[in-house]
Amino acid sequence: MEYLFYIGITLFVIGFIWFYVLAFAQSILWGIGCVLFFPVCLVFLVLDWQRTCMPAIAMFSGVGFIVAATAAGVGMK
Repeated sequence: MEYLFYIGITLFVIGFIWFYVLAFAQSILWGIGCVLFFPVCLVFLVLDWQRTCMPAIAMFSGVGFIVAATAAGVGMK
């Protein structure tokens, strides 16, 4: 079941990087705002939903895999 954990981490990191690339591509101020102040990420996510929905889905899916792996007892001996 460790593979679920690694799949989750991979999905989350890919979505995270993808989201920040989109923020910086939109504007340098959006990118810096997202890096320095997390609520700006939520505002950017809502305002630019058409472009940011896939990275958000990747991040949420990654968190789901991580939670599933943790519930299955990965890393607990």
